[in-house]
Amino acid sequence: MDLIDLSVAMEEFERQGLKGQNDKLMDVVEMINAVAAMYEASARTHDQLVNVPLCVDLVLNWLLNVYDV
Repeated sequence: MDLIDLSVAMEEFERQGLKGQNDKLMDVVEMINAVAAMYEASARTHDQLVNVPLCVDLVLNWLLNVYDV
C-alpha cells in the first residue's frame, strides 16, 4: 500500500462516494473495484513492483481479517 499515491486513493474514494461519508458501507465487490483501481494506477508508475491481482487479494484479505467480528 505504500506505493499507492495519496491523490489516487483520494480520487478513488471520491468516485466511490466516500468523501465526507464515514457511515457508508461497501460490499466486497465495491472494495475489490476500489482497491484494484488504486493498484492499477500505481502499477503504471511501478510496473516491476506491483502485481495487481496479488495486491488486491492481500489487501482484501487484510481488510476482512481486521474487520472480522
